[in-house]
Amino acid sequence: YSSMLLVMMFVNLIVPSILFGACGPEVALIYSNFANIIAATLVSIIPNRVRQIRLEFTEQSLEMKQSFVRYLSHEMRTPVNIALVGLNIHQQYLIDKNMLDAECNETLSDIKGAIVVALETLNEVLTYEKLYSKVMVLEKSLEEPRAFIVNSLNLFKVSAQNLGIQLIL
Repeated sequence: YSSMLLVMMFVNLIVPSILFGACGPEVALIYSNFANIIAATLVSIIPNRVRQIRLEFTEQSLEMKQSFVRYLSHEMRTPVNIALVGLNIHQQYLIDKNMLDAECNETLSDIKGAIVVALETLNEVLTYEKLYSKVMVLEKSLEEPRAFIVNSLNLFKVSAQNLGIQLIL
């Protein structure tokens, strides 16, 4: 608004002074009244246009963000799904060749569990976007706290074992 104020000051103060000296007080008064009408019109129009531009920018930003999240989640889910399928094939191959001992099977199951959680997290990001866009509504449900804790511990089980840490429930 500062540039608009400078223009209004020029239009309302400097130009009438020049016109007063060159054309007389009547012309300066007519110009000043005309300038006041234009300034009042600008003052009422500009804030409305600024609000409209902000709203358009906000809507465009939201659409770009949603598009980015959809694209990113798709690009991430595809390789994660492929990794899960590959792990299942490898595990089945080891089972078929009788090369899978209990420890290896448990490790593969923990890795598969972590991959499934990664997929669920990606799906939750999409769900959050749907909730944010009001495309989806949350429903209440009961969750078993112990199962949640066990699943959380299983996610970090392999990493903890590699570091020599024992996770106890």
